[in-house]
Amino acid sequence: MGAVAKSLENLGKGKQLGTARLDAACKGFEDHWHGGIGRMAKLAHGLREGLDATLKNYGENEQGTAKGFGAT
Repeated sequence: MGAVAKSLENLGKGKQLGTARLDAACKGFEDHWHGGIGRMAKLAHGLREGLDATLKNYGENEQGTAKGFGAT
């Protein structure tokens, strides 16, 4: 996704893609694309942290259950 965003950014640098209206539309799309990628990165980071916490809690729960059944 980052490569596509970079391509979009490079596409519009100093180049006219067509009419001023088309150039503005492409710039608007690029801005939204970059914003979307930023939000996705934050969500992915939060998901990773949540999964790490879940894994840790699951392991602790398994150890507690095993100890409860007399495992060493």
